[in-house]
Amino acid sequence: SRLGKDLRKALHYPKYQYNTFSPFYYGIYDAKDICPFHELVSMIYQHPKYLTYTNLFVNSNYPSTKLLHQSLIRDYRKKIILIINNETSAQKPTELNAWTCEILLYPNNRPLLWENDKFREQAIGKIVDAAKRYRNRLFLFSIGPLSRVLIHHAWVENPYNRYIDFGSTLDEMTKSRTTRPYQSNPELNHDPS
Repeated sequence: SRLGKDLRKALHYPKYQYNTFSPFYYGIYDAKDICPFHELVSMIYQHPKYLTYTNLFVNSNYPSTKLLHQSLIRDYRKKIILIINNETSAQKPTELNAWTCEILLYPNNRPLLWENDKFREQAIGKIVDAAKRYRNRLFLFSIGPLSRVLIHHAWVENPYNRYIDFGSTLDEMTKSRTTRPYQSNPELNHDPS
């Protein structure tokens, strides 16, 4: 798929400046099968100290992540660009505007739409334009697999912002409902692996 190719391209970013490692972190889901792990590590040109688990914000870490969200909202009030899907209710953007400086909405069926050249160009253009407009801002992403590709394009355009893919951990805040079991059942707040 085109999205799969773009995800690989975003990971295969050339060495940063002066042949050093890229100044951003990558989340890795599971290292039980060493072959895909080795392929990923060799593809991203990244020092192991910048690797973390993708479940950094979910499962048993979710209660701490909620506290982190509150802290970021307090410390970066009106300096946050929120990138979410348009599944949120019509009233929600008004509430979210109390602490964001901009909200970018993307369609729910974005992986399927990514195959459409026009949609892909518009999606990339939208995030690149936002990255150009701001400096030293916090971009919080929760749009599934597109997050990684769009973060790549935003960072290439402007590395002076911070780009974080919080994924489904933002759902309670942006959709006013739980979307994953770990959000509502403390007994499920554990690492499933």
